[in-house]
Amino acid sequence: MASDWPIVDAGVDWMTCTGNTRSSRARLFAVGMRMLSGELSAGNEKRVWSFEGYKGFKSGGVQVGARPESAVLRLTGGVANEHYREAFSACDNVSRLDLQFTARVDHEPTKVIAGEYRRALRRTKNHLRGPSVDLWKSSRGSATLYLGSRASERCARVYDKGNESSHEAMVGCVRYEIELKGHAALHWTKVLVAEVYPRPWIVAQVVQFVESRGCAPRVNCRQCETIVLHATATDTARSLEWLRIQVRPTVARLLKAGLRQEVLDCLTIHPVGLTAPASSRRKLRKAS
Repeated sequence: MASDWPIVDAGVDWMTCTGNTRSSRARLFAVGMRMLSGELSAGNEKRVWSFEGYKGFKSGGVQVGARPESAVLRLTGGVANEHYREAFSACDNVSRLDLQFTARVDHEPTKVIAGEYRRALRRTKNHLRGPSVDLWKSSRGSATLYLGSRASERCARVYDKGNESSHEAMVGCVRYEIELKGHAALHWTKVLVAEVYPRPWIVAQVVQFVESRGCAPRVNCRQCETIVLHATATDTARSLEWLRIQVRPTVARLLKAGLRQEVLDCLTIHPVGLTAPASSRRKLRKAS
């Protein structure tokens, strides 16, 4: 008998909630701005954000905005999983909720996803008006299986998480994710918030949903009690990684050519003890 796949991640991956009364608008916007400050402290940048008439800000996994009649707070990734209870307590409605688990599979992710596609296709063909089943392949070699229409209140997707995230810890992992909207999103959020052990419940709900569409993930819901979550890369971390990969080779080549001062001048870096460029020295003389 084949062994279960170890679960490496599970939780809420997306949450969109709104406040539609005067008090809930103020409460939700305040909660969102506090979460935004947390993302700034973690090393993410603050940017202007707009969405369907809402205007506000975004940073990391937080997007918060307001318009005359309502406020909106959108949480993604680890921030959604950490703060969904607080967001729900401040809002009037939840319009979208994504739940996921990610497992380390024992074959190539694309082969696992292709197998799930064949099973889901067989099931939908055997049922009158069964949900749509689509398999999309990208030029990068990854694949995503879509179960049901995104226009419906409930749909799911199965995809190569390592390829999608470029996170080393997720290589060889497949993510199963359900997207809930409308009344389904609000109902499931109410049930989730009441759960004492949310992760096993989330895994069980995702498994039940994708199995009803023909898939057969080999996971044990109790395994997720020992999950060690991987931190989402911040804007600062991504910028440093870009410097390491894209800039460092060029800088190394120029330094080898004896152009150290020129490199520092181009980057406007003048450590103590190094001579500033002539333009800077002229400015200093004028200032004195």
